[in-house]
Amino acid sequence: MTTTILTTLTVSYRGTPIGRTSLVALQPPKPARGPAALRAKLLLRSEFGVYGFQPLPGYVNVREIVVNATLARANLGYLGPVDDPVSDHRGREAKEALSALEAELEFNDESGNLIPVQVISFSDGSYSDDGSLSLGGLVDEATASVYAHLRAPGLSDSEHDLPTD
Repeated sequence: MTTTILTTLTVSYRGTPIGRTSLVALQPPKPARGPAALRAKLLLRSEFGVYGFQPLPGYVNVREIVVNATLARANLGYLGPVDDPVSDHRGREAKEALSALEAELEFNDESGNLIPVQVISFSDGSYSDDGSLSLGGLVDEATASVYAHLRAPGLSDSEHDLPTD
């Protein structure tokens, strides 16, 4: 799947900017690749997504939540030693805290328009050697509050219209 970066969005949590991400146009995979049953499962729910994360100073306010959930996912749901009985509970709490945070994230374009995004993953591997930060999600076009409907560059409207059966 190829992507085209359209613009940069500011990511905010409870009114505080915590980072920047890229709004991208998603292109579906070539239809000739893979079995039909698999291709049907891979249909894009959105033509647009967000990808990447560059932290801003406000990220320190949520960093611990993201790191703890990332650690719990990397350790099969445990946050702490596996033989510690409360480690499983701490891991679940960390993942629930991240889910709550992701639900409150706001994405705004350069003009301040709210872009509704369903966050799929948000992780911070700063505890590891790679130190990577990542955020990925899909734009929910059905509830978009921007004035113009988003379109991938170079594609005509007829390619996006729903069948009229």
